[in-house]
Amino acid sequence: MTTRIHAMYQGSKKMLVFLGVVLLTCTITSGVMTGIGNIRASAEEVVLSGNRMCLSRISNTLNQEIFLPTLVWEVIALFLAAWIVIKHIRELRQSQTGSTIGDCFTVLMESHVLYFVGFVAVTCFNLGTLSPTLVRRSV
Repeated sequence: MTTRIHAMYQGSKKMLVFLGVVLLTCTITSGVMTGIGNIRASAEEVVLSGNRMCLSRISNTLNQEIFLPTLVWEVIALFLAAWIVIKHIRELRQSQTGSTIGDCFTVLMESHVLYFVGFVAVTCFNLGTLSPTLVRRSV
């Protein structure tokens, strides 16, 4: 996705550096959160009907929040892609007497905005599971 957004911004070096720094920061943060979250993790081997299974116990809620740095990356990428889509739609309106819905839809598909919108929607559902009020009511 970094390459695609970099290409949408006509190969800007500033954009490439920005994307690289943000992606690296989010990736390192996720790795550190995973490491810290798994420090107190324990597992035991259980044999059920001749099948060996590993049951893990994770008492830390940090493992449930690991997707948050990924959310930050995806939201930034969504806004950058949306900005380009808006620029393309404005250019379509200026170049033609009337732009068609098909042209706008093509721009949206080419810029992967629908992917980002879907990711943000799913992440909003995941954020809801972090709420203790929602967890208590659903049990």
